[in-house]
Formats: sequence, C-alpha cells, structure tokens
Amino acid sequence: MGGPAPDGVLWEAKPDGSPPIARLSGFAEPLQTVFDGASFFVTQGAIGAGVWRVPRSGGVGFAFGLEKGGGVESMALDEECLYWGGFQGVFSLSRAAADVAAE
Repeated sequence: MGGPAPDGVLWEAKPDGSPPIARLSGFAEPLQTVFDGASFFVTQGAIGAGVWRVPRSGGVGFAFGLEKGGGVESMALDEECLYWGGFQGVFSLSRAAADVAAE
C-alpha cells in the first residue's frame, strides 16, 4: 500500500473553540476515524481498503495493510485493541502491536 493520495485532511477539533489543527493531509476518500488519546485511526479508500495510524502530534502516518477483512465499514477501540468490521467479518489488532509497528 502506498502513501495517501492528495484528497482529505485529518483535522483535530479543539473543544475550547480555537481553530482546528491539521494533523495529516493526503487521505484518499477518508471514511471513518477513531481516537485513543494518543493516535487517530483512519480508514480510507473507496471500500475502506486501509487503516492509517496517525500520531496526535501529526507527522507521518503508518498504514496497516488489512490482509483480512478489507472493506472496512466500522471501527471501535477499547483499552487493548482496535476492532474493525469488514466484508469478511470482525477483526482486531492489539493497540500495543500497532504502536510498535509504527516506530
């Protein structure tokens, strides 16, 4: 999977009403976003073909190739895992593994 194509921008809205901050640009057809306090997880592609992990501080995102469950339709987080539902079922990835993979 290559880098994001130049379409969408991931913005972090500020609860105090101050201007939002652009964290990463270049998403091709961004679909869904979840945030765990440290990173944003964003699906992109016409059929949710990939998930990107973007640090809250911005900078370079890390793409997860989804060998199982392409066509991401929904995502969720808990303390341990990122979950996604796709064409082939519901899958999970340890958030610790996602952090290590992105280093």
